[in-house]
Amino acid sequence: MAGEGFSDPMPIQTRCWPVLLAGRDVEAISEPGSGKTLAYMLPAAVLLATKGHGGSTLPDGPLALILLPTRELAQQVASACRDLRKYCGLRTCCITGGIDKQQQVEALSKQPHLLVATPGRLLDHVQDGALKLAQVSYLVLDEADKMLGLGFQPQIEQLKQHLLPPAEQEGIAKKQKKMRRVQVALFTATMPESLQELAAAWLQQPEVIRVATSAACISSSITQVVQVCAEHKKSHKLIKHLEKITASAQGARVRPRVLIFTNRIKTCRFVHRLVQEAGYRATLLHGERGQEEREVAMLDFRSGKAQIMVATDVAARGLHIRGLPHVVNWDLATNMEQYIHRVGRTGRLATDGHAFSFFTREMARLAGAMVDLLQQHGQVRMGWFVQDQSCTSHHVADMIHIVFSTCRLLTPILSSSPRAIK
Repeated sequence: MAGEGFSDPMPIQTRCWPVLLAGRDVEAISEPGSGKTLAYMLPAAVLLATKGHGGSTLPDGPLALILLPTRELAQQVASACRDLRKYCGLRTCCITGGIDKQQQVEALSKQPHLLVATPGRLLDHVQDGALKLAQVSYLVLDEADKMLGLGFQPQIEQLKQHLLPPAEQEGIAKKQKKMRRVQVALFTATMPESLQELAAAWLQQPEVIRVATSAACISSSITQVVQVCAEHKKSHKLIKHLEKITASAQGARVRPRVLIFTNRIKTCRFVHRLVQEAGYRATLLHGERGQEEREVAMLDFRSGKAQIMVATDVAARGLHIRGLPHVVNWDLATNMEQYIHRVGRTGRLATDGHAFSFFTREMARLAGAMVDLLQQHGQVRMGWFVQDQSCTSHHVADMIHIVFSTCRLLTPILSSSPRAIK
């Protein structure tokens, strides 16, 4: 693996590898950018190779299946799987929406060992009879919190019927010693209580591995800055922020890349025009762009041809841009889980990252949660409030409401530390 740029294993990898290689189910919870992909991918390659698969073997259907919620994430994981082929000879196929189905049928006819897929298109091929899942012995649900959520639940439950035998069939198979055992690994950055029962239905006596200190963990290598401001001032402040980023990289061979998140497609287009008119090379990524347009946008941003990408949350989960130094939240995420996933696009694999977020009146309901998160990560100093041990994040939230409603400056209340709410 040293040839692929890896040196020491990440904590999530060292804890997951022996459990998965022993054939046990795993529920792994770890922060974004902690190395989850290799944590489940390498055991899949090793387990299949030890069973004699690889090279010229032609399985009757995939032996390992990795399910992911988005096309972009599936393509990234498939690319990483192909990088391992020279070590183990496993053939990989990627099945997602937005690609011609007949092309995918032809790819499946080459009998890949490992299949990377999104649930909807995978289910289409199963129902069309182009794909059988009877040989799958290693199953991964990546971004499991989203995969088990309401948006994917019907598709996931249908796939479950093809992948895992009902309890009564398991009992008969055990007696006949013909049980088909599917090893299952769930990987996620968060696992809300509301989804834990659904997750448990996929697992048998799993090893629960938590590498993050809490479900809301953000890498300590990320500096978070939250700028309280009025909506109409965001354009000016964004350009000033980008100018500072550019100035800090004077003399560098390449300009530092910046990923800017918005909550709506209309806003995404507006911000894209704004930064282009300011002289920056920018691209955009949102749900109304076609597959080819998305791939070109990703290629331009990865290569550095575009310094800035403006994106909706279609890009927030699982997106991995190696060495991405800056994330900007033009619109604050509507909940803290989404904020964590966005911020996690920078500071990956222990590199330094910087997350800058605008906090407007509309997001005042999240003030308490935001201060809690920043305090948890040692990235907020609360001025004279810090003297008052009875002061809680709720007091801060109340103060933010007051500040917005009276149009007073917040800086006398919260410090102007660069690692704090401003």
